[in-house]
Amino acid sequence: MDAVTIISRKPPYGLINAAEAVRHALGAGDDFKAILLLIDGGIFLAKRAQDIGKTGFSNLEESLGLVEDIEIFVDRDSMISRELKEEDLIEGVKVIGKDDIRNIIKKSHSTMIF
Repeated sequence: MDAVTIISRKPPYGLINAAEAVRHALGAGDDFKAILLLIDGGIFLAKRAQDIGKTGFSNLEESLGLVEDIEIFVDRDSMISRELKEEDLIEGVKVIGKDDIRNIIKKSHSTMIF
C-alpha cells in the first residue's frame, strides 16, 4: 500500500493547520498508509494532557487517540529545542531523527505539509 506523509509544523491551537493535518491523516486510511510527522511547533500535537481552555478548538490529543492505523512520528530536534520529553507525549508516538524523517518522506507516495 502506498504511503502518504502528512507533516504538521504549526502548534495545534490558534490556527487550523494541525486540525487539518489530523483530518487528512484520518481520511487517508482507506486508500493510503497514513504517516503523521510532527516537526517544529507541530510536536505539541502529540503532547499528553492538552488543555484547550476556551479556544473553541477540538482537543486534538483525543482525536489522535482514535487512530489505530496511522503511524505518528515526532522530530527529536524539535523536542529538544522546545524542552519536551518523551514522557510528555501520548502513547504510541515514536521519536525519530533527521535521517529517519528523510527516509519516510523519500519513501512516501505523496507528502502534505500543514
